[in-house]
Amino acid sequence: MKFVHGMRKKMLAILIYFFCSLIVLGQINIDTAAFNRSVSEFNLTSNNSVVVLGEAHEVGNTLLTEYFIIEKLAAIGYKNIFIEGGNSEAEILNMYLRSGDSLLFNKTRARGSNGKYKEFISLLYKLNKNTGFTFYGNDFERAPCIIFLFKKWFAEATLNNPEIKPSIQMLLSIERRTEHFYELNDESKVIKSAFDSIKMNFNLLETEYKKILKENFPAFRSIIFNPSYYKNDADKKRDDFMLSNMLQFENKIGLTKAIVITGSGHIINRNSFIPLLMDKLNSKYDFSTFIAAYKNCMILTEKPFRFNSEKKLFKLIKSNQSTKPFITFSVINEKLIPAIKTKPLILMEFYNQ
Repeated sequence: MKFVHGMRKKMLAILIYFFCSLIVLGQINIDTAAFNRSVSEFNLTSNNSVVVLGEAHEVGNTLLTEYFIIEKLAAIGYKNIFIEGGNSEAEILNMYLRSGDSLLFNKTRARGSNGKYKEFISLLYKLNKNTGFTFYGNDFERAPCIIFLFKKWFAEATLNNPEIKPSIQMLLSIERRTEHFYELNDESKVIKSAFDSIKMNFNLLETEYKKILKENFPAFRSIIFNPSYYKNDADKKRDDFMLSNMLQFENKIGLTKAIVITGSGHIINRNSFIPLLMDKLNSKYDFSTFIAAYKNCMILTEKPFRFNSEKKLFKLIKSNQSTKPFITFSVINEKLIPAIKTKPLILMEFYNQ
């Protein structure tokens, strides 16, 4: 009887999980059959598999679709998620995964007014209970994230060594110039100047930092020594910095069954992040790339507007005249990624979102 009762409880849990999945999918009308057909052509179960999710930021239901894909990948062992953000933002997201404290959202891009990133991370938190996700950042640090962490780590710290006080005071003096998470120009200069100064005597003070930070020291060091910083939107070195970060992660933890989420511009443009990464690691890892193309979709900024993908991606959209919202998938053979060695891609087609 105990066995039967246990089986019933297990089946009930599976049904609840499946039902919840249907609720999420019902909101965005995903063609799951097309998804299953497409991914069947890729060896996603391989231990050397890396999955790249290419998106246009802030477009309706992109994040829920990414959650749908990540949920499937998590079931076959994918745990490490690399975001287009800094190590500080990744650290805060990991804090949220451990604690469930939604107040942490206010220190990340989840503070956005449309609530989509908050919903995305909240779903990952629920999934994380059986998965064990870890976020990593491969882009530059943002002021809201580092200000929060530095205050948490240092504001009430006992500083027994007077030599470390100027460095701590400098880190705590970094301020927000704007309430907008993506306003970056002035703040990035302040951050770079502070970090460059800290690095000059870091080795001399490393023992003191370790005493103060304890288990948080590795995260702190990764933030200070992040080579990437924001210069401007046209900065050609940004992709080189992203590559440098990923190669460091590859050397330290490997990229086995990794998920890399990044903007499409870092995938399809020459000398951009993902082609550079593929050229470095194609002999070691099997890259599978999802790329998003949009037709008549809303960009959910403060002033929403309808959006079509750039010409290179939009031409891949089927000539479907439906006005209903739906998302489908297909395998394409076009050489969209300017890497030395490429393979077919999975096209995510977003209509009327």
